[in-house]
Amino acid sequence: MNENPAAARRPRQSNIELLRIVAMLLVLILHANFFALGAYEPADFKTAPLPTATRILFEQAAIYAVNLFVLISGWFGVRTRTGSIAALLFQYSFFFILLLMVPGWVETGSLTALWPSIRQGLNLNAYWFIPSYLVLCLLAPGLNAFAEQSSRRRLGRTIAVFYAIQFVCAWMLDGAGGIFQRGYSPVAFVGLYLLARHVRLHRPQLFRLRARTQFLIAAVLIVWPALTEVFLLRFDGATAYSWWRQHGTSYMAPHVVFCALFILTATARLRFTNLFVNRIAASAFAVYLLHLHPCVVAHFKQAAQWLYGHYSGAAFLLLTFGFLVAVFAAAVLIDQVRLLCWRPLARRFFTGRMKA
Repeated sequence: MNENPAAARRPRQSNIELLRIVAMLLVLILHANFFALGAYEPADFKTAPLPTATRILFEQAAIYAVNLFVLISGWFGVRTRTGSIAALLFQYSFFFILLLMVPGWVETGSLTALWPSIRQGLNLNAYWFIPSYLVLCLLAPGLNAFAEQSSRRRLGRTIAVFYAIQFVCAWMLDGAGGIFQRGYSPVAFVGLYLLARHVRLHRPQLFRLRARTQFLIAAVLIVWPALTEVFLLRFDGATAYSWWRQHGTSYMAPHVVFCALFILTATARLRFTNLFVNRIAASAFAVYLLHLHPCVVAHFKQAAQWLYGHYSGAAFLLLTFGFLVAVFAAAVLIDQVRLLCWRPLARRFFTGRMKA
C-alpha cells in the first residue's frame, strides 16, 4: 500500500523498499524453516546438533520480519484513503481467485472439494495479517494526529506504558486478556506503529547512532536469543526451554521488537534510489498472498520437506534459498498481471492519483 501521498510524487526510498524485499524473503525463510518442517525437539539436538542449531539461528533471524513491515508503515505514516484500501483488497481478491482456479480447480475439478479453501478466503483465516493491517489502516488517521500533536514526553510515556503492559503482562506472564494475541492482533500493530512514529518524529539518541553500530546491535539481538535457546536445549530440555521456546520467538518479545526497529533506523540512513528495487518491492506483498494460499501452501510445505529429506548442510541451504527465490519471483511476475488489471480501474474510479 502507498502510505503517504507525497510518496506518489517523488521516488520511493529504495533503501526502505529493499528492506521490504528482505523482510518478505525472511517471511519465506521463517515459513520454510518452522511452518513447513515443524518444531524441533530436544531429541533433535542430540541426534543432529549442527542442523538444529542452524534452524534455531535462521528462525531467530527471520522472526522480526512481520514487525518490520508494520514499523515501516509507522515510519512513513499511513494516510488512509479509499483507493489504497481498495488496492489491497483487489490484490487479495485477484490472487485468491486466480489460485483457486490454478492450481485449485485444475487439481480437484470440483467446487465441493474447493469449498474449505473458499471459506478460508472469505473469512480471511488463510491470511491473518490482512485483517489486522486493515484495522491499523482505519485507525491510522487518529494515531497520526495523536503522534503529531502530542509532545515528545507525552507520546514517549504512552508508548512506554503500552510496552510495559505488553512485555510484562502479555509476553512474560501470558496475560492481558489475550488482546495482544502473541503479536498477531491490531493492538500489537498499533504499538509498533506508534513506536515507529515516535522514533521518526523525535529521533531518540539511541537511534541516532551510525548505521553500522545499529546493525551490530540488531545482530546481537538475533544471535543472543538463538544462543540462549541452543544452551537451554542442550542443558535443560524441559521447563526453561519450553518457556523460552514459546516466548523467545514471539512477535511481542522485546528483542524481536527492538531488533526490527534498529534494522529499520539503520537502513533509513542508507538512502539511495533504484527503480528496479522499487518495482520489485511494490509486488512484495504478493509473495505472502501466493505461498500461503490454501491451494498452494500444502505444495510449499511439501517442497521444503522434500529438500530437507533429500539434502543436508550447504546443499540444503543453497537449494532451499533457490526455491524461495523462485517462489518470490513467481509471485512478482503474477503480480504484474494484477497491476495491468488494476491500473485502469484506479484511473477510472480513483481519479488517476492512485498508485498500485
